[in-house]
Amino acid sequence: MTLPTRILVATDLSAASRPALEWGARCARASRGQVLLATVFDPNPFYAAVEVTSVDGTWSQLVAEQKRSIYEELAEYRNELFEGVSCDLLVLFDGSPARALTRLAKEREMDLIVVGAHGRTGLQRLLVGSVAQKVVRLASVPVLVAR
Repeated sequence: MTLPTRILVATDLSAASRPALEWGARCARASRGQVLLATVFDPNPFYAAVEVTSVDGTWSQLVAEQKRSIYEELAEYRNELFEGVSCDLLVLFDGSPARALTRLAKEREMDLIVVGAHGRTGLQRLLVGSVAQKVVRLASVPVLVAR
């Protein structure tokens, strides 16, 4: 068995996703692999709230500003955790993180997907579901779920 060299590391930019970032960096260093550090952003809830309160900005300005902010956060993670690792950044604007990530992994021929587990339990897990669980179910490549 060979080590994965094309690694998709997914983050929702929360503190809970840090273990996935750390494991992704470890895997990439061990295999001398390449990382695609990605996040999925669903603009609909964000822009519904912002549009009501913003009178000066246009929709395209808001999208550009949010995209820039997300890329800056990803770049901070890259600089902090992926030093010495080939690491590209990608922001996907999609409503379904699990579907977007598994589609991306297939299109880019990734060897491994690394995602974080938020540890939801009970009713919250039943109502919201688990992105990690859906990625495991939908992925055509191995998935490492980091707690």
